[in-house]
Amino acid sequence: MIYLNINLDYPLLILFLTNVFLGKVLALYGYRKFSYILKVRMKNITTKINRLNAVLLLCVSIF
Repeated sequence: MIYLNINLDYPLLILFLTNVFLGKVLALYGYRKFSYILKVRMKNITTKINRLNAVLLLCVSIF
């Protein structure tokens, strides 16, 4: 078990929140790239793409 004292709490909290933010930004960037590739390769399938986009956004927001 890790015990934290007051000297380590704030830097660890800032490091954790920064990594969470960077993880979300990278996930959304990957989502954008994946969505663009799908739109280019599969034309005229907007309903399927919209459903897939909704599922991907839901997964990114949960995990």
